[in-house]
Amino acid sequence: MKLAQLRDLVTIVESGFSISAAAEKPHISQSLVSRQLKVLEDEVGLEFFVRDGKALTRLHPQGSAGL
Repeated sequence: MKLAQLRDLVTIVESGFSISAAAEKPHISQSLVSRQLKVLEDEVGLEFFVRDGKALTRLHPQGSAGL
């Protein structure tokens, strides 16, 4: 787990669950933010967000307990 991954996680929430908007804040690519999120979820063994297709819709009840 890296600080950048946690920072990206918080930025996604603050950006209304938009990975694109979260990527704009630190001026990094959307794909990097997506990869960081996936790696973090794999490391922790939880999904932090409920997904509708590829879109993040809200915090996952199980994952938000870890925030």
